[in-house]
Amino acid sequence: MTTGIIGVVGQYDHVKETLVSYTERLEMFFLANNILEVAGNSEEQIAARKAVSERKKAIFPSEVSPETYAVMSNLVAPAKPKDIVLEEIFKKMNSHFNPSPSEISESFHFGKRDQTAGESVNDYILVLKKLSIHSNFDQYLN
Repeated sequence: MTTGIIGVVGQYDHVKETLVSYTERLEMFFLANNILEVAGNSEEQIAARKAVSERKKAIFPSEVSPETYAVMSNLVAPAKPKDIVLEEIFKKMNSHFNPSPSEISESFHFGKRDQTAGESVNDYILVLKKLSIHSNFDQYLN
């Protein structure tokens, strides 16, 4: 039986993709390659969980551009990325690359968005759903 890597995550580029989207793809990669943390509190399970966590933490920095790695290093400084829990790196990078937009501003953009000439109704609805994400219209999204 072969134990090769299944799939490719690809390099993270904050210009083309949000970190949330990338981490979702990264989690799917981990799942496909059986890089999963085990439950339990025995010494063996704790050691296995730590090994998986370290493996995940090693994969992510190897999949970012040098520019993104520099930003990541600056965000966790004075520590090094290899010394920080992956979830903490994601949290710091997400707040840096995807700051929460103003609800008032997003509501304004939502209200001012008109369907453009040649835009299908489905595409228009998709844009409105995207614009509504930070507008606090949760109860009306479905």
